[in-house]
Amino acid sequence: MFEPNWLLITQRAQDSFVLQCSVWRTEQPDLIISGVQFSAERFTQSLFQEYAIVQNINLDQAVIKRKAEYLAGRYCAKQALKQHFGENQAICDIPSGKHREPIWPTGVLGSITHTNTYALCAIGDIESLNGIGIDMEEILETNNAKELAQQIHDQQELKLLTLNNIPINFSTTLIFSAKESIFKALYNNVSGYFGFEVARLSKVDTARQSLTFCLDKNFCDKYRLVSHVDCTYFLFENKVLTLCVI
Repeated sequence: MFEPNWLLITQRAQDSFVLQCSVWRTEQPDLIISGVQFSAERFTQSLFQEYAIVQNINLDQAVIKRKAEYLAGRYCAKQALKQHFGENQAICDIPSGKHREPIWPTGVLGSITHTNTYALCAIGDIESLNGIGIDMEEILETNNAKELAQQIHDQQELKLLTLNNIPINFSTTLIFSAKESIFKALYNNVSGYFGFEVARLSKVDTARQSLTFCLDKNFCDKYRLVSHVDCTYFLFENKVLTLCVI
C-alpha cells in the first residue's frame, strides 16, 4: 500500500481478498479517506454476503474483474463511513445512481476510485464541503499518452508539468486523473456530464504536490461555481492518485 502524508488512523490485513485496509484523516478535519489493496484473483461471489455488501444488479453479468473492483470500492466506502459515523452505527448500503455514481447517506459527500489492485474512498460532511473527487490511474505508456493527449490537455498545460521534470506520459496521466477528480467533485453541483475542456491547468506546485485549475467562466456562471479548484497528487509505483476537495 502506498504511504501518503495523511494521518493514519487504522491499518490492518483483512483476508486473502482484502490484503490490507487503511483509514486516514487529512489536514481537513471533516475528510476521511480509506484505501485497500486487494487481489482480484481471490474474489469469490460469497464475499458480497461476507462483507454485507449488496451487489449492484448491473453487475449480474459482469466479469469477475469488474465485480472484484466494485466490491473493493464499496468495502472501502463502508470502512470510511464506519470511521465517520462510529463503529457501533449501522452502515447502510451504497447503491448506484443512473450514471453509476454512488448514492451516499444523508449528510455525506463522497467519491470512490479503483485500479485493478487498489481501491480508495474519500468522504466528508456535506455541511462543510461542497464536493469531493478522488481518482487513481495506472501511468499511461508513452505512445498511448501521445495518442490521447489532445483529448485531455493542451500544450501549455503539458508544459507546466514537463518543465518540472515530470515525464510526458506521467504528466498526461496526472492531468487526466486530476480532471477526473474535478469532475467527481463538481458532479453534485452540475448534476450531469461536462468535458475536460472546462478545467485548465494553470499552476503546479511540486513542493506541495498540488495542481491548480481554472474553470471556464461561462461554466462557473451557469452553475455558480468557484473560478479555481486545487488538486493534491501522489505519484507512486506506476500509479497516480489525485484528490479534489471543494
